[in-house]
Amino acid sequence: MERLGLGLVGCGKEGQRYLQALVHLPQARLAGAADADPERARAAALAFEVPAYASLEGLLADPAVQAVVVATPTGTHAPLAAAALEAGRPVLVEPPLALDYGEAARLVELAARRGLALAVSHHPRLLPPVQRLLQAAGEGRLGRLLLGEAVGVWPRPLSYYQEAPWRASVEAGGGVHLTQAVHFFDLLIGLFGPAAQVTALGATLAHALPVPDSLTAAVRFRSGALATLAFTTAAARVAAGERLTVIGSEGAAVVGPNLQELEAWRVPGDDEETVRQEMAGLPARSGWQGQWDALADFVEAVQEGRPPVLGADTTLEGVALIQAVTRAARQGRPVPLTEVSGA
Repeated sequence: MERLGLGLVGCGKEGQRYLQALVHLPQARLAGAADADPERARAAALAFEVPAYASLEGLLADPAVQAVVVATPTGTHAPLAAAALEAGRPVLVEPPLALDYGEAARLVELAARRGLALAVSHHPRLLPPVQRLLQAAGEGRLGRLLLGEAVGVWPRPLSYYQEAPWRASVEAGGGVHLTQAVHFFDLLIGLFGPAAQVTALGATLAHALPVPDSLTAAVRFRSGALATLAFTTAAARVAAGERLTVIGSEGAAVVGPNLQELEAWRVPGDDEETVRQEMAGLPARSGWQGQWDALADFVEAVQEGRPPVLGADTTLEGVALIQAVTRAARQGRPVPLTEVSGA
C-alpha cells in the first residue's frame, strides 16, 4: 500500500513528537511542514527533505499532502482543521478539537458531510491500564459508577510560559485545564458518560499569568455519579504525576501515579496482584509514543476507509465539559451542560 503523505501544521513541541513518531511509522511519510515561524518549518522540512510552508494554505496547495496533522496552539485547532477538511483532507488534531462545543460539532458534521476522517489525539485512551479500566467500567464489572477523581501535577517554571507565549493567553487557549489536563476530561466522559453540571475554581498561584496555572472542579454526571478534578502547574520540587480514581458499587481502580501504571485494581473476578504485575511488565514508552498510537490509528483509518478509534465524534461531550469548566471557573458559578451544548 502506498505510504500516506502527511502535512504537519505546527512544528513546535507537539509537532516534534509527531515527527519522531513518523520515523517509526512505515505506513506514512511527511510530505510537507508548515509553521507560523518560517525557521521552525524549514528545520522540520529539511530533516525530512520535504517542502516547508509559512501557512496552511501553502501546505494544502501541495497535492502530495493527502492528510493533515494539526499540532498548533489550542485556540487555532478548529479553524485550521476546518480549512483542511474544506480542502478535502482527512485531519488528525491535537486536543481539544475546539474551545466551543458548537464549533466542535460543526467540524464533526463537516467531516461527515465530506466523507473524511477527523480524529482527535486523545492517545491516553489507548494506554493498556486505561483501556483495561474503560473496558471493566463499560462491562459493568465495577457495578454502578459512583465517584471519580482526576489529579494532575505538572511542575512548570515561568520560562515554560515565556518560551511559548500562547500558553499564557486566554484567547489562544492557555491554562492548565486546556493544555496539560485536557485528556482527563475525555477519560472522565468515557467512564461516566455525559456531564450534567460543573462548578470550578481557577487560580494563578505561581506566576503572574492571565490564565490559571491551577484549577479544581466538581462534576455531576447525568448518571448521578460525581467527580472531583484538581490540576496544577504551580507545584515546585514535586514530581509530576497523573492519577485517575474510579469507585463503583462493586469495585474500584486507580490508574497512577501516571496513566501508564496501575496503582490499585479491586475488580470482582480479577486477582489484583496478577493484573498489576501484568501492567508493570509492559515496556517503557518514549515521549512520542502517544502520538504514534494516535497517528498509526489515523493513518490506518484513512487507508482502510474506516472510522478512526479516536474519532472526533467521540470527543464532543468532552469539549462540552471543558467549555463548562472554563466558564464556571471564570464566572464563579455552577454551569449546567445544557448551557453550552443545548442538550
